Amino acid sequence: MTGFLRRLKALVSKEFKQLLRDNSSLMIGIAVPILLIFLMGYGISMDVKRVDGRFLVFAKGGRENTGIDAIEWAYQGQENGAGELVLNSIDTDGVKGGFDIEMLDKIGHKLSIPIIASGGAGCEQHFVDLFRACPKVDAGLAASIFHFKQVDIKKLKQILADDGVSVRL
Repeated sequence: MTGFLRRLKALVSKEFKQLLRDNSSLMIGIAVPILLIFLMGYGISMDVKRVDGRFLVFAKGGRENTGIDAIEWAYQGQENGAGELVLNSIDTDGVKGGFDIEMLDKIGHKLSIPIIASGGAGCEQHFVDLFRACPKVDAGLAASIFHFKQVDIKKLKQILADDGVSVRL
């Protein structure tokens, strides 16, 4: 067995091993990338969606429901060495109606690692709302609003600083 495989085997908890045995499709779609990230000491990224009142992890760009509870999965990631979490809400991604405050707050209260919120930003106020409502969130991620110049980054940073959010100007 190579050194890589020995480290991998030592890292994986008994519960995680059982999960992989029960859901072999997770190995390629979720487990391998997450375990590689753990081994390298970085963070994890999760696509999460509400299903019947629960927050569940989705794979394959949000097309496949894994049935995994997102709050517990994030916690297991932290406990297995993840240093941060990028948390994308499938429900709010691309909608530009604001971040998924409820999801971010619930997962944030379970973790002590930094959380980067993704999905839903449509204007400056959404970032202000995010940091006011979710003190456990360390960063907000957005793409199209910056690409299409709907929001100016310098202006957003100043708005956040004026609201008491720690930012580099």
